Amino acid sequence: MVWNEQVAKRDYMPNEERRALQLERLQATVQRVYGHVPFYRKALNDQDIEQTAVRSLDDLTRLPFTTRHDLLDNYPPGSPGGAQGTSDSDPCFIGHQGQAQDCRLYTE
Repeated sequence: MVWNEQVAKRDYMPNEERRALQLERLQATVQRVYGHVPFYRKALNDQDIEQTAVRSLDDLTRLPFTTRHDLLDNYPPGSPGGAQGTSDSDPCFIGHQGQAQDCRLYTE
């Protein structure tokens, strides 16, 4: 099965190659959210972090992390799925349009 081959290749790649891939993906993620998500652009700007500031995996410690309150407070009104769980004791559920597709993929 192709999926198993991809997983095996990823899980057993040399550490140096894995770290390079992780850095590439982290840099792409930071650049994407900085360019397209106002919430994350503000969070990065508040920490004086430019979208090109990630130069090593050690820079991950400088990035602001998202809390449940950030998600609940900034979920776009009227978006498919919605946000639920408004108190600290309530479970937090953030749905999105592709959720059903994701659930099918995760259960394969």
